[in-house]
Amino acid sequence: MLVDLLSPRKAVKYDFSVRHVNASGKRFFNVVGGAPCNVAPYQIAHTSAITALSFVNQRTVTGTILIYKDSTLIHTLTLTAQSAKVETGLNISLAQGDLLKVVIGNGVYDYPMLSIEVVSLQ
Repeated sequence: MLVDLLSPRKAVKYDFSVRHVNASGKRFFNVVGGAPCNVAPYQIAHTSAITALSFVNQRTVTGTILIYKDSTLIHTLTLTAQSAKVETGLNISLAQGDLLKVVIGNGVYDYPMLSIEVVSLQ
């Protein structure tokens, strides 16, 4: 678990990845255990907020990565000729029991990985 040095709240990092070359077309990312997140999504334990995203990919790509809370799209990460991107300053609300899923929107990716930083609000 990561510790937020600016406040007493704690942050957790959820990692999603695709272990394929030329991954495209609505492919769900896998969770750490290897299962696709549409089968085994991460479940949120406490009322929290997504505060940051970190994305890396082996190739430069133009495309989108979609982040869902249950079946609702909550954020689109847009890449424009990039192989890595960081977004900070986010404040996307999550409730206890919400399920996080990540899927390729469009673009072709080689071994992409997305880390989502979630800060507990309790």
